[in-house]
Amino acid sequence: MVKWSNQTTGNILRVTPNGTSTYEAYCETQTGCRSATSSVVVTVYPSTTRLIAAPAAICAGEKTSLKAIGCKGTVTWLFGYKGDSVQVAPTRTTTYFAVCQTGDVKDTNAVEVLVYPLPNEPTLTANKTQLQSGELVVLNSQGCSYRTIWDTGIVGEKIQLFPQISTEYTAYCQSEKGCVGKMARIKIQVNAATLTLTANRPKICQGETSTLVADGCQNGTLTWEQFPNQRSNSLVVQPTVTTIYKAKCETLSGVSEAVITMTVNPKTKLLVSNVELCENATIDLRKQVLNASSFGNLLFRKSTPSSVNVSYLQTLTQSGTYYVIGTNPNSCLDTAQIALIVNPKPAIPSVNTPLDSVTAGSSYFLQGKGCENGTIHWWINDKKETGGKISLVAEQNTRIKVICVSTKGGCASDTNFLSIPVKQGVPALAILSSKASEGGTVSLEVKGCAQGLLVGTPNDFRILPVTFSLSVPLNRDSIFYNGTWVGTKLRRGDSLFVVLPAYCYTGNISSTFKSIPRRLEIPIQFVSLTDLYFYPNPASGKIRIKGRDCVNGLRLKVWDLVGRLLMDDYGINVDNEIELDVSTLASGEYLLEIQTASGESNVSRLLKHSK
Repeated sequence: MVKWSNQTTGNILRVTPNGTSTYEAYCETQTGCRSATSSVVVTVYPSTTRLIAAPAAICAGEKTSLKAIGCKGTVTWLFGYKGDSVQVAPTRTTTYFAVCQTGDVKDTNAVEVLVYPLPNEPTLTANKTQLQSGELVVLNSQGCSYRTIWDTGIVGEKIQLFPQISTEYTAYCQSEKGCVGKMARIKIQVNAATLTLTANRPKICQGETSTLVADGCQNGTLTWEQFPNQRSNSLVVQPTVTTIYKAKCETLSGVSEAVITMTVNPKTKLLVSNVELCENATIDLRKQVLNASSFGNLLFRKSTPSSVNVSYLQTLTQSGTYYVIGTNPNSCLDTAQIALIVNPKPAIPSVNTPLDSVTAGSSYFLQGKGCENGTIHWWINDKKETGGKISLVAEQNTRIKVICVSTKGGCASDTNFLSIPVKQGVPALAILSSKASEGGTVSLEVKGCAQGLLVGTPNDFRILPVTFSLSVPLNRDSIFYNGTWVGTKLRRGDSLFVVLPAYCYTGNISSTFKSIPRRLEIPIQFVSLTDLYFYPNPASGKIRIKGRDCVNGLRLKVWDLVGRLLMDDYGINVDNEIELDVSTLASGEYLLEIQTASGESNVSRLLKHSK
């Protein structure tokens, strides 16, 4: 192989000497034998040629001119072109070479052309692409690393515009080296103005005003149909009836019209009534509005219409004025005034009461005073009476209330509560009949109890009047009055009594049973065998059994002498004597048995003869 002095191997050696240089080489075999060294001298002449590029830096897609200066011979460019100058359009940074050959001498030079890349195409967006004439639109550019240039001449990522007509806007990116990218486009559609009419109060009541506002005609000419000389976008109107208002907007993009209906609702007049009432009375102000049902809402204010709202329930101590504000179903208001006249409350009446306590069941009077300009009202256990003087029957736990009601306004005083001491009556019975005997009826009169007696229990009782009668049975001890048990017969030695456990009736069942009962005794005459005798004996028709006092309840039996019972009868009471008819008996001798209600008996001989 061939080895050169610069330690490279190969048959060919390419060199670029800066000056005249000597190069040596020898051949070496595979066995290590080498030939003699040979040398060659390369003479280097100084270069007189210079290459330039104008411009030396370009943007991608642009052209530049390459020129060889100082060459006395022929210039050959390595890409094959011959000539002193040539135009090139490199797509990236490139080094160009050219050879100037003068005779056998070749002079090679190079020049570098810098190629800057183009920026990206920007992305254009808008806050809206459909708008009205004169409306603001904001355009944005994204994707430019250095800056954006718009066709409007504005530089920046964001611009604000007020287009009057539809417009296509363009922009491109520019790099720091001044290179311009691909143009981007965005179209903004400008529509004819859309006019709208609004009202701060589209529904009003008669006599009220409303403000009309026209929107959407900022860059046009606005006209009102009902007000041809008005150009303002805001008008105050006061229609008396429901009215349709029209407006028109003219712009470069066209004409837009709008309408709005103003509804005028009728008012409802408040009808109220003034009222006269009593001091400290509570009034429902709603009831003073005669046509309250025509209003959906009622507000009440004291003294002035602009004062704060108060409750519809008011307790009044003095005369005054209230204002009512009514809202009808159409939300229309009306105001009215209610005058309230307050009459003073009369003084509490005084009462002349009995000096001492009264007995239960007795009558007494109460006299009211101090109600000269009115009427006294009484409540006796919730029963009402009127008048200055009333008559009462005394009973326990009587609740008495008295007030004065004035003639003017019917105002009531505060209540005077009374308590009349009532003492319990002590009952007693007096016998009205001449005799009270067993088997007869006794007439009685109640003493000490003006309303009679109460006998029995709270669940089973009987009221006995001041005068009443009782039947005294012969064959049982219980005493009844009108079918109700009221007492008992009691024998004590040779005496007989009717005993009544009774209360002094006060007129009130409940309070009477709370009092102390009394044991009332009535002496009764009864039959004694030692007092009895009969006549005539012998007898032909009727015989009579007579006693000193009572002959009631006798049982009469007639026997014959052989012990047969011929008659068994109670006889007939005639003039307090028991009469027995024996006329049917045959003449002869008989036995007469007289038996009392207590079971005692006596037998006597009876002789019967014919007339």
